[in-house]
Amino acid sequence: MSVTRPEANGTTDTTMQHTSRPLSHLRSVCVFAGSSLGNHPEFQRTAEELGKAIAVNGCSLVYGGSDCGLMGTVAEAALRAGGKVIGVTPYYFKRNEQGSLVDIARRAGVEARTVHHASPPAASASVLHPDAMAEEHYVHTMHDRTHLFKVFSDAFIALPGGLGTALEIAEELVFRQVGVHAKPTGVLNVQGIFRHFHHFADDLVDAGFLKPEHRKMLLTESNPSRLIYRLNREIAQCEGASVGW
Repeated sequence: MSVTRPEANGTTDTTMQHTSRPLSHLRSVCVFAGSSLGNHPEFQRTAEELGKAIAVNGCSLVYGGSDCGLMGTVAEAALRAGGKVIGVTPYYFKRNEQGSLVDIARRAGVEARTVHHASPPAASASVLHPDAMAEEHYVHTMHDRTHLFKVFSDAFIALPGGLGTALEIAEELVFRQVGVHAKPTGVLNVQGIFRHFHHFADDLVDAGFLKPEHRKMLLTESNPSRLIYRLNREIAQCEGASVGW
């Protein structure tokens, strides 16, 4: 697999890079995505490419734990490509009998480990089992869920999704802006799905409500491998800053 590297002059280095070893800084990526597939096939194709790219680059995937929509697509692609997948699911989703990472792991022939957390979860990344390829973590609230997203992840990526996806990506940008953590955030702007989100951010800058340097915190690509490379580079540039959480 190639990691496509954007150069400072705007050109692109597409040199093949064998990714048999993990990236130097990025170890885990939290992916926000829709619980529907959307109405364009490119959404699902990009989710599959992202899951594979995360796995091939030696990273773990952290996500919302569902088997539905693009969430299930990215998780299954990562798992089938040999990556570790960590799902975080509120109990009431389980009670509603929505499919989960456990179901994905069963289809892929992988044993899933389940972990049950108190509320609030007093967890650190040390609760993750080093040999488990699929882990489903059950929590009590949506706030507990987002807490574990931050605990388990080095960076955040948004695939196309609905209001929940928009909320999640905005929250991580805010937390980085105010210094809660220094973890980079990016979106995969498939079929221009995030164009109005970008226009809104630009309008906030123009109106004096958002500083230009904070606007630049949102990384945008259409190619999953290129975005992963940029997140890894961003972490390297932020070394020495407190990542928080």
